[in-house]
Amino acid sequence: MTVPSHNASTNGQAEDMDIDQENGNPPKKQRLMSKEDLERVMDDIEKHSLDVNEKWYLISLKWWRKVEKVMEDGFIEDITPIDNSKISTRGISGAYYLLPSLVEKMDFIPVPEKSFEKLVDSFGVEDAKRDVIERVVIKDKLRGNILEIYPKVVHVALARDRSKKVTVFLRNDTVGALRDRVLKELNVEAPLDKIRIFVEHEDRFEWLKDMKDDDDVSTLFSAEPTILVDVLDDNGKGFIETKSTLDSATHLMARISRLSLNFLWWLFPAHSFISFIIRKLIYSTNNARYLSHLYRFDNKDENWSANPRYKRGVCGLSNLGNTCFMASAVQCLSNVPEITEYFLSDQYQPDINEANPLGTEGHLAKVYGALMKSMWSGIQESIVPRNFKSVIGKFAPRFSGYAQQDSQELLAFLLDGLHEDLNRIRKKPYVEERDPPEGMGQKEIAEEAWDNYKKRNDSIIVDKVHGQLKSTLVCPICAKISIKFDPFCFLSVPVPAKEVIFRMKIVVMFNPHKKWARFCLGITRSTTVAEVIALINDAFDEKIELVPFTVDVHGKPSIFIDPTQPICGAERSRYDTVYAWQVALPVEGNSLVTVQTMGEHRSKTLPLLFTIPSNSSEEFVKEMTEKEVIPLVKRVFMKGRKKMEDDESEEEINLSEKCVIEVLDCPEGWNVNLKLEDTSILDDIRGTGLIEREKSVPEPKQEVALTDCINLFTKEEQLAEQDSWYCPQCKEHVRAMKKLDIWKLPQVLIVHLKRFQYSRWSREKIDTPVNIPGTDFHLRDILANDSHEDAIYDLIAVSHHMGGLGGGHYTASALNGNTWYYFNDAHVTKTHPPFGASTSPYMLVYRRREPPILHSDGNLDMETDD
Repeated sequence: MTVPSHNASTNGQAEDMDIDQENGNPPKKQRLMSKEDLERVMDDIEKHSLDVNEKWYLISLKWWRKVEKVMEDGFIEDITPIDNSKISTRGISGAYYLLPSLVEKMDFIPVPEKSFEKLVDSFGVEDAKRDVIERVVIKDKLRGNILEIYPKVVHVALARDRSKKVTVFLRNDTVGALRDRVLKELNVEAPLDKIRIFVEHEDRFEWLKDMKDDDDVSTLFSAEPTILVDVLDDNGKGFIETKSTLDSATHLMARISRLSLNFLWWLFPAHSFISFIIRKLIYSTNNARYLSHLYRFDNKDENWSANPRYKRGVCGLSNLGNTCFMASAVQCLSNVPEITEYFLSDQYQPDINEANPLGTEGHLAKVYGALMKSMWSGIQESIVPRNFKSVIGKFAPRFSGYAQQDSQELLAFLLDGLHEDLNRIRKKPYVEERDPPEGMGQKEIAEEAWDNYKKRNDSIIVDKVHGQLKSTLVCPICAKISIKFDPFCFLSVPVPAKEVIFRMKIVVMFNPHKKWARFCLGITRSTTVAEVIALINDAFDEKIELVPFTVDVHGKPSIFIDPTQPICGAERSRYDTVYAWQVALPVEGNSLVTVQTMGEHRSKTLPLLFTIPSNSSEEFVKEMTEKEVIPLVKRVFMKGRKKMEDDESEEEINLSEKCVIEVLDCPEGWNVNLKLEDTSILDDIRGTGLIEREKSVPEPKQEVALTDCINLFTKEEQLAEQDSWYCPQCKEHVRAMKKLDIWKLPQVLIVHLKRFQYSRWSREKIDTPVNIPGTDFHLRDILANDSHEDAIYDLIAVSHHMGGLGGGHYTASALNGNTWYYFNDAHVTKTHPPFGASTSPYMLVYRRREPPILHSDGNLDMETDD
């Protein structure tokens, strides 16, 4: 194989692999590997390390899933040649390129060279020019060894002469090194204090005035931005600021914009007509890009007192390239009143703990405080959070690039980093963990655990966002119980996967005289017997007692006694016909009578089901059979029954004389066999000709309540083998039963809906709608702590995720004052409260209902709409 340029985005060509270059086809398969060989290849792919300069190859996940299916229940011969058509596109030149914005384990999997060669030797490739996609492992300064899927590229041009431009490929560059390279290639010779660097956006130029020479470029620039280099003239003016083609009105605004912001606000009151014209000229004209950077809020306190042009906090965050996840998380936290007021009022300054080795030396707290002041200044509609993104990337390398990330993971890092940066404990004491003494109550154990935690962790984040969980482990051998209490910042609750709905037909036999009906129901594999009966009752608009059952080829019934069991379990096919007899009494608390008409080897008709009081005797059953059952069998199942009903002269057949009644006692009740010598007088076993009407039932809505998700979180489960617990009493590792309970709720409760599930080779999103309560969300009943204070919560922010894992997009909804706003990157609009069932909520921020908070003079009152 040829190694493509590290900076190219084209697919690699296969030369070293003996592939026919003229036709782009592989040679004939040398040997079809066995399943065991394929399993070894898969293990190598999963465990292979990333070594610098090593070649890897990309394979479409769609093709790889065929391999997974074969390993589960297929034949190795069913695997077709490698096909990467879903992740490649053909350019005008005829070369193939990798599609943009692909995500590992969502769109493709990377395969090391040796493993790829084995797959090609065994299965071949459909088109070598398209399907052989080679990439190389590089060493990244922040993230270590990584497979470079998309080489990072920036386009740089001279502001005064766009024809002078250069394309730069980034690889572990600092800002200073990149600037020196660019100036050299553009033949620019000027002192550094005369150089200004701008990023070009659709509506503005962003002046990168806060960059430091040692900043890593990967934390600053997204994929392929346009960078402009502006050189100031002898008068200290740059081309972007003094562009000669500005019309006179805009030029006037450029001059006015150089006045201090306070003077401008004083000269033109915020709600005046002239102020409206100024804002339109700055943000709506084609020349707005040349002026907007001059309105950059510099976070000085004197600007805070200026009359806001926009509602405070209603400020968008520009997308720097797949940074919507960051914007969504920040908007949620920004609209938590207590935390934001703490930053706006500078209360955080004395708490900054630069010596904490677990923090960021205060950098994160400082840049977040500056970001909050910018967002809540009321001066700008949107800002570019580049400095914030840069600091995040420095201390959390996984966020340093511009690939799509997870908003919950970003918020988790942000809260943890802020906590450590603002930890009031300057020297953490050693706290010994001990088992509580015998007889110590749960409340005392919990309080001691919380006090010990607070000895080492004391910050605004702990005060407002941290709660406490109770963890109970029970040994399955000796029943030893271990109880621990641990802090939590997020309540990460599972979301049940949406099940496949299929149509099942169930024949209902009304007893005794109503016409039979066939109901077509939409059910899932987990739909229970009770749920099916409820659906039928809703459709029938009458509550009746039903006993469902199926029959095998011999007519032997399988009756659904337990109402909680699935109607379509693993042992039954969803294509089986299900029947249900109407009965007089509920099965629970009574006896079930099963009647079968038996021939020589099997039942001739469908079984008949009845319920009778549990204390009924054998004589009662036999008498009921003679007086009620046999006439019903004759009326329903005997051939020619309609003719007999119409023609009273027809000779009456005495069925009682033609059968022997056998009554057998059984655990569920009674089995009655009607033994017939001649079964030809009866209809076929399935009774399909007896159905006289059909009714279709709408498919059920697959939505869950948020409380259902929380209940799943607290559900008892057995530990997996790899997570086994060491029982101090048994002196061995055991698969204990574990249960989590919520003991202490924080003032601000963040609920993370675990919508993403991961398997060995792929990641998928669970799009089950979750019904989100908005106000008056009572959580007192779900707590294990009986003495907990009232827990009534109101929703104040939501992080949304739309689309799939790879091509999805994050937004946020948040309550500012009494109004809900929708934050979509830089764009902010008013919106309806995000209550009710939806598939988009990913993180929910709830605030406990408290007495009104009194704000000091000069601080932002976030509780009212001004």
